[in-house]
Amino acid sequence: MASEERPKEDLMRDATALVQRIEFSLPTGDSIVVGFRSQDAADGTASFFFGEEPVYQFNADHELRRAHVDGIVKAENGGLVRLSKVRTGDNVEMHRHEFTQVELAAFQDDLQSRLSNLLAQIKSGEANINRSIPDGDSVCERVETWLAKVAGMREIRIADRPNV
Repeated sequence: MASEERPKEDLMRDATALVQRIEFSLPTGDSIVVGFRSQDAADGTASFFFGEEPVYQFNADHELRRAHVDGIVKAENGGLVRLSKVRTGDNVEMHRHEFTQVELAAFQDDLQSRLSNLLAQIKSGEANINRSIPDGDSVCERVETWLAKVAGMREIRIADRPNV
């Protein structure tokens, strides 16, 4: 374990794989970064960083592929699996837990709520834009369009695999 804490990563500066990214600040003081891997607005590959955690990553079909919520969560065959590190003596083991249907539904509901709330805050003007790459309103408009599409779904879809 490091004796010093590392400084918080600056996603707007460092997440260069997200070719379009935007940082919002909310009235609660929370910061949310949303990024896209492609300039193509039809590509649904998006990442949502609600502070350092939770983090949600989606594939091109707007399906959740990976998350960081109390550990690593990855999509597998349309379900979710939580991977967590457990120390046993001098060893570190990866433990795997497949979500039950009840856990999966609760996870999807929480995610849907977060995304719907973000959309509502953007539309109402409560979410202030701190920074955007590239500059301008196009990234914010893309986030709104992406969120509106997912908000219209009955439930968040889960990918078959965690890859893009």
